[in-house]
Amino acid sequence: MMGFEGISTVCPDYSCNATVKLEQALVKEGTGPKVQDQFLSEMPDIFSALCGKKCENFVDRIRCFFSEETCSDDGMSPASIKRLVDQQRRFMARKAFEKGMTTAEYIREKTGGGGLYARGRRASWWESLSDDEKIHWERRFETVVKTIKREAPDDIKELIADVEKKGGGIRFKPASTEEMGADAYNMNHNLCVGKNWVLTAEKNTTHIFANIYHELAGHENYEEHSYLLSTKIIEGVLDTLTREEKIVAKGGTRPIYAVYQYPETEIYAELCELKYYQEGSLGDNPSQDVRQKLLDLAAVYSPTVARAIVAQLARYLVSEHSQATKEALDLFARESKSIFGVDYLSISN
Repeated sequence: MMGFEGISTVCPDYSCNATVKLEQALVKEGTGPKVQDQFLSEMPDIFSALCGKKCENFVDRIRCFFSEETCSDDGMSPASIKRLVDQQRRFMARKAFEKGMTTAEYIREKTGGGGLYARGRRASWWESLSDDEKIHWERRFETVVKTIKREAPDDIKELIADVEKKGGGIRFKPASTEEMGADAYNMNHNLCVGKNWVLTAEKNTTHIFANIYHELAGHENYEEHSYLLSTKIIEGVLDTLTREEKIVAKGGTRPIYAVYQYPETEIYAELCELKYYQEGSLGDNPSQDVRQKLLDLAAVYSPTVARAIVAQLARYLVSEHSQATKEALDLFARESKSIFGVDYLSISN
């Protein structure tokens, strides 16, 4: 194991930002040798997530200790992904053993319960309406969309125009939103909305801007341009299961996506939403929800894997694709440091 001073010797160019900022972060936190060794042991994955091509020299030298594989265009080598998958698989196996379960049964338990995406809901309100009432609601929806396109700030108008160019747009999907337990969701370049979305827009158009930004600047942007590290990790774990075990693992009341993949993209979407969030806005308060989703990540992933996902998210937040404001970046830095002990944003910047 490299000593703490090894941070500066791995990279021949000590002026390397990642090298200096990591050392500064650890020194500032006053971490003891035990914590330093633990952090250093995770450096290949953390720095692959943080640096990518911005710090090729350092990342290449780090890989010499652990792997001969080269970095992918996304900034993490196949070996880095494999290590994270193996760490998560062992983490789940240990947790399952403690409960007297198989890994598949453990995953099914973690994806149980209610909440967003829970299976079994019916669109009872929409199904109760007559055909004439449904037509009336569709017309109300069309009216608010016209108002939004007329009154929205320019950046929101651009987001809507962009998805329309891709064949999508704002769609009235009252049945699916009700079944999902959501006010709105993004899918295939479409902002799909339900009853509450229309009611909120009718009451005050500005109260819907945060949600549009959440879905189209947030989920749409992140899922198109980001690395989606949590998806790669959990899919890698599932690939280690047999066909029969996968059936068990996917038998929870919520899809695996809701527990293991959704928090990563939702954190980014909430950070984007902060730009237009105000009292009365549709949806959760980003200042509270970002913290909760970070805690959700920490609850289902091993400490090493959770930190790698957060580090990758931090890298995206300062990339050319990011729509996050300075206020949003400050929120992420504050909450990620509070939960994980390191301000990954300052290291990745």
